Amino acid sequence: MFHQLSELLNSIRLNLVKMQTINQELSDASELAAKSENPQVFSLLQQESIEKISLLLSRHILPTRQFLDEKSRLKDGPNLFECLQSLRSQFERHQDHPRANAMLRYEVSFNSFHKQISKVSHSVDQFLARSKKRLQQFNAIETAFGDLVKELDATKHNLKRSQIGGQFARDNGTFMGLMQQARPKVLRISSSEAYLNNVVSDIDARVADKGLLDQGRYVELVSTKDDSTERRLVRAEQIFELVKQMKMAEYQDLTLSLHRRLKEHLVDYHFVDLLEGLNFLLRSEAMLDGHILKMTNFRQRITQSDTIYLYRKIRTERVTNP
Repeated sequence: MFHQLSELLNSIRLNLVKMQTINQELSDASELAAKSENPQVFSLLQQESIEKISLLLSRHILPTRQFLDEKSRLKDGPNLFECLQSLRSQFERHQDHPRANAMLRYEVSFNSFHKQISKVSHSVDQFLARSKKRLQQFNAIETAFGDLVKELDATKHNLKRSQIGGQFARDNGTFMGLMQQARPKVLRISSSEAYLNNVVSDIDARVADKGLLDQGRYVELVSTKDDSTERRLVRAEQIFELVKQMKMAEYQDLTLSLHRRLKEHLVDYHFVDLLEGLNFLLRSEAMLDGHILKMTNFRQRITQSDTIYLYRKIRTERVTNP
């Protein structure tokens, strides 16, 4: 009996080691499918991967996890741990303590394997969910693209029809509102002199900000959201006095630039304080580091703490001495 338990323990250990390497195999298979330039090959590889993993999960991982689960209930008799506990009780009743301790060690070992295989099962479930979702998205895109190609071909064979009809977009539903969707912004990195000058100017400004905020008078500058009018005015005046001393450059959106520079340095910083402080600056017609402020009619949105603010852009222009 002990020999068979030992073989069972070793067999589960070896299978568990193989199962734990499945994450790397899944990643390699998914990466291989993603590299395929042929859409049909991608779909086929994804489908084969899902079928293989589903078979492995249903035939090996889940049965082994259930076998090692001490809470599982079997129709044809007690589970593994109930058998081990019953044998341990028999050995203890006959004062055979070495064998009773051996049974206890088997219980602990099998229980530790259950925790490990549960992690493997969870990772495989997540991979299957991602793969199925990816395949569904791919099939939806392929279907929509095929319909679009058919409509486009119809315009090529009809000289009186140069554009795809709007009824197609309304019936399909996939392309409605497509032009209103925000496009991802390109991160423009250049080696031009103007770009490098802007980078150097921004670094100089942030270094100057650090020195300014390290001064004693701004150590306790706290910007926290408060509904009281008196407290809001105090915070706006603090921002007003601070911004007047900051180093400036020619900005197309002064509000956004100052927001990025201040939020890392002020405790409990809130965007509304900056807006009110800039309103003071605009009314005072003060210059900032040799730059004048010009309010534009262009609007911009910014999000902070689940609140969306809409503001008008402020442009700075350097004043050149004649």
